[in-house]
Formats: sequence, C-alpha cells, structure tokens
Amino acid sequence: MSTQPLSPPPDTAVERVVTIGQAIPGFPELSELAIMPIDGYGMFVWLTSPETFDVAFLAVNPFPFFPEYDVELSDVDEALLAAERGDDLIVYCLVTVDRASGQATANLLAPVVVNASRARALQVILEGEHPLRAPLEAPGVETPTAEPS
Repeated sequence: MSTQPLSPPPDTAVERVVTIGQAIPGFPELSELAIMPIDGYGMFVWLTSPETFDVAFLAVNPFPFFPEYDVELSDVDEALLAAERGDDLIVYCLVTVDRASGQATANLLAPVVVNASRARALQVILEGEHPLRAPLEAPGVETPTAEPS
C-alpha cells in the first residue's frame, strides 16, 4: 500500500491564485491557494500552495454529482470572502480517494468557496445535514484517477 500523498504533476498549469480568508483547519500556514484544473472543464482541480506542492487537495465541482446540493453562506462567510452581489462564486468540495478500493468521496459538509471576482477563498462549514464522505458517482461523469507523484 502506497503512503505517498496525492499531488499535482509538476506541469499542471495554475489557473488563478486566491487568498484564504480564514485558515483551512489543520493548515494554518496556508494563506493562499493555487487553483490548477485537472480536466478541460474545471470540474476537478487541485487546490495547492502556490509556493510548493507540499499541501495539495483534490477538489471537485459538486453540482454535476449532487444537483440538489445547496451552499448557504452566513453573513460572516460573505464578509470573509468580500462577496458582493454579482461576484462569481465557485464551490469546490475536497475529495478523498480510498487507495484500496479506488472509491472517491466528496466532503459536502465543508466546501471551499472561491470568490473569483475578488481572488478570495474560504472553507465553510455548512449548517444542516451534509455528508462528510459522499460517494462521487454520476451518470456520464468520469472521476479522474489520481496517481501518487
């Protein structure tokens, strides 16, 4: 069994860099995220440190997989994102891949919301019942395989 972390290939292009409004739990040193698309559609991305690939998260646009998924931001979250009416907000859910089974799951409880208009990001914890590990399965949508580097 491999214990190497997943990380983006070195030739993956950075789409944009955003400032994190509040530290991602467990990663207080991470103040910015580079968004690196994996596929041509931006459905799967790497969220990583722009300085180093030491910290990298596989993430997914959840809506093709979970069409009923709804992200309600609190006033505090909106302030941390500097969100204003008309801003382009993008939602990503962090993905975990079970190395033994290859099953990918998405964290619907704590998505990363990106305000593309203001280059800010925030991992929010949603109210209500959202699964921490929702299986990624959708007709016609192929989950990419993430190979260790």
